[in-house]
Amino acid sequence: MKIAISSNELFSPRADCLSAFIHSIPVFSNFNETEINEVKKLLCRKKFKKGQLIFAEGDTDTPLYLLESGRVRIFKSSADGKEQVLWVIKPNNIFGLMALFSDQTPAIAVAVEDAMTYAIQRRDVYSLINVCPKVAINMLTQLSRQIVNFASIIEGLSFKDVSTRLAKLILDNRHENTDGQQICKLTQKEMACMVGTAREVICRRLKEFESKGIIKVRYNHILIENPDKLYELV
Repeated sequence: MKIAISSNELFSPRADCLSAFIHSIPVFSNFNETEINEVKKLLCRKKFKKGQLIFAEGDTDTPLYLLESGRVRIFKSSADGKEQVLWVIKPNNIFGLMALFSDQTPAIAVAVEDAMTYAIQRRDVYSLINVCPKVAINMLTQLSRQIVNFASIIEGLSFKDVSTRLAKLILDNRHENTDGQQICKLTQKEMACMVGTAREVICRRLKEFESKGIIKVRYNHILIENPDKLYELV
């Protein structure tokens, strides 16, 4: 669902929240108020339902997306349906950056849960670069981080066992809940796709971690009881 942003909204009370959101995105974090307002003019709000395709591999003219809420899975898929997750996008981040500078989108994006995004069309991103050249440097920085992430995935698949890859994945995707506990909300299917193995293998490894007092597997998350032990595995 697309929701256009009216000119009135650009300077309404909600606009202050929108400005703060844009400023929280790493590629726009060093923008001043005038530059933030330029970005606002380019945004088109889009809602995606859980499981909805956002873009497919091979798509052309894919927009740049800013994720306000929800999570988005970026992955590659083989002809026989196997998936390799490249990363899971969390709020206050962008995705679709690589597609801006290539003829076709190199991966697939699907909403892991209901997601609210803001899209900027490719032509508008190019115009923004002309008006605010520093955004190009910010985007290059973001792209370099993605390349490091790809190198880490290749290293893990090539040289590290499943337990090591799983421990690192849990550590990289943990956050504190309202009770101050460290948790990871990835599903076992998502973990299997990100680690590059079968869901059954992930299930066995999680049970091993749990038997050693490292984690506790809950209904909708993993509770990390001993992060130091996870670090030892990594």
